[in-house]
Amino acid sequence: MSHLSQTSSNFGHRSVLKSERAVSEVFLSFQWLFVPLLLSAIFIADLWAPPGFAMQICYVVGLVLVVALPRPRDKIVAASTTTALMIFNYFMSLALPQAPHWLYLFNHSLWLLMIWTVTVLSLRHRYAQEVMRDNERVANERLAHLKTIYASAPVGLCFV
Repeated sequence: MSHLSQTSSNFGHRSVLKSERAVSEVFLSFQWLFVPLLLSAIFIADLWAPPGFAMQICYVVGLVLVVALPRPRDKIVAASTTTALMIFNYFMSLALPQAPHWLYLFNHSLWLLMIWTVTVLSLRHRYAQEVMRDNERVANERLAHLKTIYASAPVGLCFV
């Protein structure tokens, strides 16, 4: 009886894992749509915030998403969406006479530079990790081959 209950619990555990995997795959497939919608919603909420914030929330969330998202395509989508919203905000801010035009241009240029610098550095970091992982795999294969040669060699060759 315990074998039957253990088998049924393993089956239940496998079905839960399969359903969790299916949900995560669905989320990853729609993540390219979720990121721009989230940034747009935050941007609209940010428009209602009182003016004078030195750092707008939408841009910070864009930076966090660029760093946190796992796939390179998602990082680029987040940076592109943030850039489009920033350009839209720039043209909307020209109507505000409180500050000089060059200040808005300088502020938005710095944000654009920072967002795309973080994006490029994040993509380069991911590429460097992949190269290191590949190099480690090749080194381990070579080490295993060398251990096989030493294990099958006569005793005298081990000291040469």
